[in-house]
Amino acid sequence: MRTSPAVLGLSGGEPLLLGPDLRRVLTCIDEQHPETAVEILTNGRLLANETLASSLLLDLPPMVSWLVPLYGHADFVHDFVVQTPGAFDETIAGLLTLQEHRQPIQLRVVLIEPVLRILTELCAFVGRNLPFVREVALMACEPIGFALANRSQCAVDLIDWAEVLSQSTRILRRYRVPFLFMNAPLCALPRALWPSAHKSISDWKNVYPAECSKCLVRDRCSGLFAWHESGWQPAKIQAIEEDIT
Repeated sequence: MRTSPAVLGLSGGEPLLLGPDLRRVLTCIDEQHPETAVEILTNGRLLANETLASSLLLDLPPMVSWLVPLYGHADFVHDFVVQTPGAFDETIAGLLTLQEHRQPIQLRVVLIEPVLRILTELCAFVGRNLPFVREVALMACEPIGFALANRSQCAVDLIDWAEVLSQSTRILRRYRVPFLFMNAPLCALPRALWPSAHKSISDWKNVYPAECSKCLVRDRCSGLFAWHESGWQPAKIQAIEEDIT
């Protein structure tokens, strides 16, 4: 890369499958682009291996942060969502390892039906047991890939869950855990939560339906993923005609 981006995301697949070679990648980025922040999207499970964790995290440059999905407050939810028995315990062990090495963590919670049903319990679990996370990202589901194959579980109207979202964020505030909403248009959220909604969808896959043309808050709204027409919308899209900030 000829110029250094402000942020570089490493995803996959699973980046931790590189093992110690992931550290080589991070060291190279630090040497070539020292001003670039690196975000690693990982399920965190392999960090339960102390040998691997030490090889990756010991004296890691400070520009790295970790984005780790968590789908439940107990194994019966998280393991069901990821379809892997034992994943919850390994993920929690990985998160505790990251904390031991003082690594910044963004927890990612995708708002699908099995997760929304226990979201208040999950937020309380985070507040009690994982208060060290930098923030919790509450994310509307992207209608692509395995989500399309599991539409009955993944396609929700966030408006129907407004009280759950409000109650869950109150719990996070009570524990002083920062949070934000990603991929959720403003009309899908209670107005009290608008300040926490981010324009998070990359420009190359970001669209605004015709309903948005007269919306007064479009400029600060995330809009939708471009492939929503072959999937679903996170809520019934409607123009906001009165901007109350």
